[in-house]
Amino acid sequence: MKDITTKDWIDLINENKQLHIQIAKANKRVKELERKVEAERFKKEEFIRWVDSLIEEQKELREQRFRTFGNEEYLIFFDDGEDYPDSMVAPVVMSADKFRELYYAREQLRKGQDK
Repeated sequence: MKDITTKDWIDLINENKQLHIQIAKANKRVKELERKVEAERFKKEEFIRWVDSLIEEQKELREQRFRTFGNEEYLIFFDDGEDYPDSMVAPVVMSADKFRELYYAREQLRKGQDK
């Protein structure tokens, strides 16, 4: 077995220092990555909450727009710019005032065409 010289000890000490420096850098990088993972997890949770809120909003809007009477679904006509006649696939329910307005507007149109 070879005797360890002072130079060997110095080399070992320097290698040990370098190893500790590399371990410290690795630990710092691990902490940075853990923070990034936590930030991404938070973003994901926020996104999931946002999507869930959109789903709930969609359900609420659908409940506002559609009603069921006698096991048949009806569309509620609001005349708010979100009523698209070409896409209506169910019977339409509207307020009596809206019906009168449309009825009399059609009558006026007919009278105009008869002249």
